[in-house]
Amino acid sequence: MIIAAWLICSITKSYLGITLVVPFAHYQLAIFSQIKTLSTDAPMGPLQYTCFGLAYAIQYGWGLANLYLTYGFFRKKQEGIVYPTPGTYVVVNLIVIPFITSSVFSVLKWIDNKGKMDRFLIG
Repeated sequence: MIIAAWLICSITKSYLGITLVVPFAHYQLAIFSQIKTLSTDAPMGPLQYTCFGLAYAIQYGWGLANLYLTYGFFRKKQEGIVYPTPGTYVVVNLIVIPFITSSVFSVLKWIDNKGKMDRFLIG
Protein backbone atom coordinates (compact mmCIF):
# COMPACT_ATOMS: atom_id res chain seq x y z
CA MET A 1 0.00 0.00 0.00
CA ILE A 2 2.87 2.35 0.73
CA ILE A 3 4.32 1.75 -2.72
CA ALA A 4 0.91 2.33 -4.33
CA ALA A 5 0.51 5.60 -2.44
CA TRP A 6 4.00 6.72 -3.41
CA LEU A 7 3.45 5.87 -7.09
CA ILE A 8 0.12 7.70 -7.25
CA CYS A 9 1.63 10.72 -5.46
CA SER A 10 4.61 10.83 -7.82
CA ILE A 11 2.45 10.50 -10.94
CA THR A 12 -0.15 13.08 -9.92
CA LYS A 13 2.28 15.37 -8.06
CA SER A 14 -0.24 15.64 -5.22
CA TYR A 15 -1.30 13.91 -2.02
CA LEU A 16 -3.95 11.87 -3.84
CA GLY A 17 -2.13 8.57 -3.32
CA ILE A 18 -2.08 8.95 0.44
CA THR A 19 -5.68 10.13 0.47
CA LEU A 20 -6.74 6.99 -1.44
CA VAL A 21 -4.66 4.53 0.63
CA VAL A 22 -5.47 5.85 4.12
CA PRO A 23 -9.10 4.56 4.17
CA PHE A 24 -7.86 1.11 3.14
CA ALA A 25 -5.30 1.17 5.96
CA HIS A 26 -8.06 2.33 8.33
CA TYR A 27 -10.33 -0.56 7.33
CA GLN A 28 -7.51 -3.12 7.46
CA LEU A 29 -6.50 -2.13 10.98
CA ALA A 30 -10.13 -2.13 12.12
CA ILE A 31 -10.76 -5.57 10.60
CA PHE A 32 -7.53 -6.93 12.11
CA SER A 33 -8.55 -5.70 15.55
CA GLN A 34 -12.05 -7.22 15.36
CA ILE A 35 -11.47 -10.58 13.62
CA LYS A 36 -10.74 -12.48 16.83
CA THR A 37 -13.48 -10.74 18.78
CA LEU A 38 -16.14 -11.48 16.19
CA SER A 39 -15.11 -15.03 15.35
CA THR A 40 -14.48 -16.40 18.85
CA ASP A 41 -16.49 -13.99 21.02
CA ALA A 42 -13.30 -13.35 23.02
CA PRO A 43 -12.83 -9.97 24.67
CA MET A 44 -10.56 -7.47 22.98
CA GLY A 45 -6.98 -7.45 24.26
CA PRO A 46 -4.45 -4.61 24.37
CA LEU A 47 -3.27 -5.31 20.81
CA GLN A 48 -6.82 -5.17 19.46
CA TYR A 49 -7.58 -1.94 21.31
CA THR A 50 -4.34 -0.42 20.05
CA CYS A 51 -5.05 -1.40 16.43
CA PHE A 52 -8.64 -0.16 16.61
CA GLY A 53 -7.52 3.17 18.08
CA LEU A 54 -4.72 3.41 15.53
CA ALA A 55 -7.21 2.84 12.72
CA TYR A 56 -9.14 5.93 13.76
CA ALA A 57 -5.98 7.92 14.54
CA ILE A 58 -4.67 7.29 11.02
CA GLN A 59 -7.99 8.24 9.40
CA TYR A 60 -8.51 11.41 11.42
CA GLY A 61 -4.82 12.33 11.48
CA TRP A 62 -4.41 12.22 7.71
CA GLY A 63 -7.83 13.80 7.23
CA LEU A 64 -6.86 16.84 9.28
CA ALA A 65 -3.31 16.99 7.87
CA ASN A 66 -4.56 16.82 4.28
CA LEU A 67 -7.22 19.39 5.04
CA TYR A 68 -4.48 21.76 6.14
CA LEU A 69 -2.11 20.87 3.29
CA THR A 70 -4.74 21.06 0.56
CA TYR A 71 -6.83 24.00 1.72
CA GLY A 72 -4.28 25.88 3.83
CA PHE A 73 -6.66 27.51 6.28
CA PHE A 74 -3.88 29.37 8.05
CA ARG A 75 -2.18 30.63 4.90
CA LYS A 76 -2.80 34.02 3.43
CA LYS A 77 -5.18 33.84 0.48
CA GLN A 78 -3.85 35.21 -2.79
CA GLU A 79 -5.86 37.23 -5.27
CA GLY A 80 -6.95 35.46 -8.44
CA ILE A 81 -6.63 31.92 -7.08
CA VAL A 82 -9.86 29.95 -6.74
CA TYR A 83 -9.87 27.82 -3.60
CA PRO A 84 -12.06 24.70 -3.59
CA THR A 85 -14.56 24.23 -0.81
CA PRO A 86 -13.53 21.62 1.76
CA GLY A 87 -17.07 20.58 2.71
CA THR A 88 -17.22 17.34 0.72
CA TYR A 89 -13.74 16.34 1.85
CA VAL A 90 -14.63 16.83 5.52
CA VAL A 91 -17.91 14.93 5.21
CA VAL A 92 -16.39 11.93 3.42
CA ASN A 93 -13.02 11.57 5.18
CA LEU A 94 -13.83 12.76 8.68
CA ILE A 95 -17.46 11.67 9.08
CA VAL A 96 -18.61 9.02 6.59
CA ILE A 97 -15.60 6.64 6.57
CA PRO A 98 -15.32 6.38 10.40
CA PHE A 99 -19.11 6.12 10.68
CA ILE A 100 -19.17 3.21 8.22
CA THR A 101 -16.48 1.42 10.24
CA SER A 102 -18.32 1.90 13.53
CA SER A 103 -21.67 0.92 12.06
CA VAL A 104 -20.43 -2.22 10.32
CA PHE A 105 -18.63 -3.53 13.40
CA SER A 106 -21.56 -2.71 15.68
CA VAL A 107 -23.93 -4.66 13.43
CA LEU A 108 -21.48 -7.56 13.12
CA LYS A 109 -21.07 -7.71 16.91
CA TRP A 110 -24.85 -7.56 17.36
CA ILE A 111 -25.23 -10.49 14.95
CA ASP A 112 -22.41 -12.35 16.70
CA ASN A 113 -24.19 -11.87 20.06
CA LYS A 114 -27.41 -13.25 18.55
CA GLY A 115 -29.24 -9.99 18.98
CA LYS A 116 -28.21 -9.23 22.56
CA MET A 117 -27.12 -5.71 23.43
CA ASP A 118 -23.88 -5.48 25.36
CA ARG A 119 -21.37 -2.81 26.35
CA PHE A 120 -19.59 -3.11 22.97
CA LEU A 121 -22.68 -1.73 21.24
CA ILE A 122 -23.71 0.77 23.89
CA GLY A 123 -20.34 2.22 24.90
